[in-house]
Amino acid sequence: MRKTGNLLGLFLIAVGIFLLFGNLGLIELSWNNLWPIFPLFLGLFFFLQYLHYKDKGIVIPATLFTGMGIFFLMFTLPNGLPWSQMSQWWPIIPMILGFGFFLAYLADMKDSGLLIPATVLLAVGGVFLSNTIEWTKSYLRYWPVLLILIGVIIFLGNLMKDARGSKE
Repeated sequence: MRKTGNLLGLFLIAVGIFLLFGNLGLIELSWNNLWPIFPLFLGLFFFLQYLHYKDKGIVIPATLFTGMGIFFLMFTLPNGLPWSQMSQWWPIIPMILGFGFFLAYLADMKDSGLLIPATVLLAVGGVFLSNTIEWTKSYLRYWPVLLILIGVIIFLGNLMKDARGSKE
């Protein structure tokens, strides 16, 4: 319970400093540019809960809320991306979720089933992102390198499993 109190105290300190800076005119405070802070803080809170309880089920929503908060801050901050570019950057959203599945896998490497949605979401987001961002189109011809890397990872992973199995 003491850790929860510490987290609440740190949260109140951060919010107080932020609001003080707004009152002093050091930063511009408005709902239009600050609302992404709420999912960001919620995600960070979930990450702290994971560190305390070690429940890998918390990692996916923690990553999703944190990532979405950061993603939307990119559009709402005064010098951020214009909302008109959302049509280019939207593929980051499935990539954030895919990254969450990958982090959940890293939290419990025995659950390799988490790699399937992680890979699919990261690949789909990556393909769409590479099609919407102009400078990435010149690199599209190299996409088979990704297949080679995935194959090498799978191959080496199986070799390591076989090596551990023969030693036991």
